[in-house]
Amino acid sequence: MERFAAERNRMEGLVQRVHEIQQELNRAVESRSNLGAQLTENEMVGKELKLLGDDARVFKLVGPVLIRQEVEEARGNVAKRVDFIKSELARAGERVVAQEKKLEEARVAMLQGQQRMQELLRAATPPSTR
Repeated sequence: MERFAAERNRMEGLVQRVHEIQQELNRAVESRSNLGAQLTENEMVGKELKLLGDDARVFKLVGPVLIRQEVEEARGNVAKRVDFIKSELARAGERVVAQEKKLEEARVAMLQGQQRMQELLRAATPPSTR
């Protein structure tokens, strides 16, 4: 029965690990989703800026103050921001894939642990009560 208790403790640890990985995965998916929304917003701003003439007035909100900005500078800033968000989005996607892989590995380990516990129970049960 000591082996069974040790295996049960190990299983409890695995269940906790699966739960932690699932939470990490949820955070990674949420982060990826937020980045996707930011990318869409910034691409829309970029399209709007392309429609403006070079002599148009563009203002940037800095804290509580609107500051005038050249159209070309605004276009460049938005383009840099879009590039940055795309790279962050790619990294977030990689994190999601890595967390999904960890979760699958932990689930497999948990299933193997359940099988070992069943084998230990079968071995501990006398043949006449099976």
